Amino acid sequence: MNHVHLPLHDHEERYGMFRASGRSVGLRLVFGAIWTLLPFILLFEILRLEWYGVVLLVIIGLSGLRYLLAVRASWYGSVLVVTNERVIDVTKIGFSKPVVTSVWWNEVKEVRRVGKSIMIETSTKVPMILVLANVKKPTLVMNLISEVQSKHSNR
Repeated sequence: MNHVHLPLHDHEERYGMFRASGRSVGLRLVFGAIWTLLPFILLFEILRLEWYGVVLLVIIGLSGLRYLLAVRASWYGSVLVVTNERVIDVTKIGFSKPVVTSVWWNEVKEVRRVGKSIMIETSTKVPMILVLANVKKPTLVMNLISEVQSKHSNR
C-alpha cells in the first residue's frame, strides 16, 4: 500500500488506508485473463493463417495483457486515506495520473454506509460525495471514520 503517493502535510498522521476489495475487480480480471489466453488456446487455428496469424496472436495477447495491467493499476491506485487532519480520496483510472481529492474534517457533513460502500458527504462550497465502493471491511472503515470525525467535532 505504500506505493500510492500521498500529499501529506508535515504533521499529518495516516490512520488508515483503504481500497476496494479484490472481488470488486475479479470479473474484469477473469475477462482480461481469457482475452490474453484466448489466442494461445486457439494457437493451431491461428497459426494456419501463417504470418497473419502470428501478428494476430501478438496483437490480441498484448492488448489483453495491457487490459489486465490497467485494471490492476486502477484498483491498486484508488484508495481512501483517513488522516488526523482530513480524508483523502485518490482515484486512478487505468494508467492515467491519479485524481486526488481531500476534505478537511470540519467540512465533513455526514458519513454513511450503504451496503459495502462508504459515502462521505461534504459541506464545502461545491458539495460533493466521496465514495469508496465495495470495501473489504466496511464496518472497520466506518468505525475509524466515525471515531476520527467525533474527535474533530468535539474540538
